[in-house]
Amino acid sequence: MKKFALILPTIALLSACGGSDSNEGTVNPPNPQPVSQLPEIIEGELTALNKATGAATVGRYNVDFGHLKQTRSTIETIDNLALGMVLTLHTDGNQTVQSVIYDDLLVAPVTAFDTETNILTMAGKSVMAQGAKLETGLVLDAGVVGKVLEISGFTVDQNTIQASYIELEEHNVQPGDDVVGEIEGVVTNLNATAKTFNLGTMIVNYSNINVPFILQNGQWVEVSGSFKDSTIIAIEVELEDYDYGDNTSIEVEGRVTQVSTDKTTGRVTKLLLNGSRTIELPANAVKYEDFPYNGAHPVIKPDMFIEVEGRWINNTIQALEVECDYGCENTPVIPPTTPPSTTGEFSVEGLASYNQATNTITLNGFTFIVSQFAEWEDIHPANWNTPTWVSLSGMMDSQSNLVWEVENEFNSEPEIDLEGVVTIVDGSYSLWGYNSVDNSLKDITARWGLRVEVECRFNQTNNTISFCQFDD
Repeated sequence: MKKFALILPTIALLSACGGSDSNEGTVNPPNPQPVSQLPEIIEGELTALNKATGAATVGRYNVDFGHLKQTRSTIETIDNLALGMVLTLHTDGNQTVQSVIYDDLLVAPVTAFDTETNILTMAGKSVMAQGAKLETGLVLDAGVVGKVLEISGFTVDQNTIQASYIELEEHNVQPGDDVVGEIEGVVTNLNATAKTFNLGTMIVNYSNINVPFILQNGQWVEVSGSFKDSTIIAIEVELEDYDYGDNTSIEVEGRVTQVSTDKTTGRVTKLLLNGSRTIELPANAVKYEDFPYNGAHPVIKPDMFIEVEGRWINNTIQALEVECDYGCENTPVIPPTTPPSTTGEFSVEGLASYNQATNTITLNGFTFIVSQFAEWEDIHPANWNTPTWVSLSGMMDSQSNLVWEVENEFNSEPEIDLEGVVTIVDGSYSLWGYNSVDNSLKDITARWGLRVEVECRFNQTNNTISFCQFDD
């Protein structure tokens, strides 16, 4: 497990927006000319590095890492950096890189490895290893099961990571052994009395420590501790809380987790990146590159790998420029996992209640956990005291429904938009508790499967739906 920060003396940026495919030790950044300005925060993958000169490429910026100095770790030199590591650079907003921070996503034992798909199973998460850089000497084959690996990369969803760098931590861990590791994710099933919560399928026991903040369902946390089977005895719990000041310039890259689209125009108005970054896309204010278009609007979908440059405003990134790297027009697709029918995006609307103590919403008997990064529109959680008609959207998996956006719809309408998994009980078809009174939902399910996105006619009197149409 590694987490370190490295301070640089005054070092000028070499060149911008000129990525290199050169491998470690041989990179020569093109056109080494200083530029007038670079973002104050750059979060991206280290894709090129010359350890002799310090020339490096992070995201789409070529920088100089010469004369790295230790600050608070056993890391001493540039030799500790490796291609594929996801780094955070702090700059002066002009031409100087001031510090480099590396923090892995996951350190845990490998419990399974699919040699056909190159997918590792670690702490209940699927780690997509295809295309990832490996530590020298590390081979991913059937023999990797039982070893402890360190993963750097990008979060796809709560249970999936796209690895960019993989390093060996320990050999030959036996089932039932205690292993010190690290995991990130969303708090669910919080039990403040027992002092336990879930991160995906892993149970975290924090009874031996004092957590320096108030734990709540929906928070994104990083847990370090002793892993044993499906339990973690925590030695530290940290809240993922970015403290960038308003109007900080920032460049980030990663996998699109979710998108929010204007129902009238079809324009994507915001997206979630790496599961924890909300990106606002103001109308007529964003430059798009390498996206396919549907009429006047770029097509942005989950699993696309993109770069975003903008400003940090009120805990979100107001985008100025968005570029698609993979999964877009004329670019190769990073193969995502094929999710089961119980995972993926969801949307639902209806009469709902909010429990502030548990940070959960109840609608038609279903429970939804509100994400730490949720967007609230026309409603404030502190003022939500009575059942209210709202629309919810987010991500669902076999453990939880995580809400990313809550919007007060004020009143129900004759039509209702729903996305999720159809349930069938005794031949009766329903979606999010709305029973279908005709064969329309049954016909759609027969053609498209259980996971559907539909628009239906809504009967408020008996809470039923009919005349459902598939909405792709």
